[in-house]
Amino acid sequence: MLDEVLKGDWGPQDFEKIFQQFKKAVVERALGAELTQHLDYHKVADKPEHQSNHRNGSSGKRVLTDKGSIEIEVARDRDSGFEPQLIT
Repeated sequence: MLDEVLKGDWGPQDFEKIFQQFKKAVVERALGAELTQHLDYHKVADKPEHQSNHRNGSSGKRVLTDKGSIEIEVARDRDSGFEPQLIT
């Protein structure tokens, strides 16, 4: 992905926009990994029989960064026991 970005004729504002999108993607991916750890099964796997809790969509959240805020989607679980460590 980075190689593709570097091929273009980009200005400073373009790089900032791309970097904000990258931060959003990294944060959302990390939150998804935290939820996978919390539920003890992967998103693409079948839910184990012993697991009563499961994924339940996502909700929007605004996160402040050193360059302003970004809107992210925070994954949720059905019983609301998921407390992400990345965002507190």
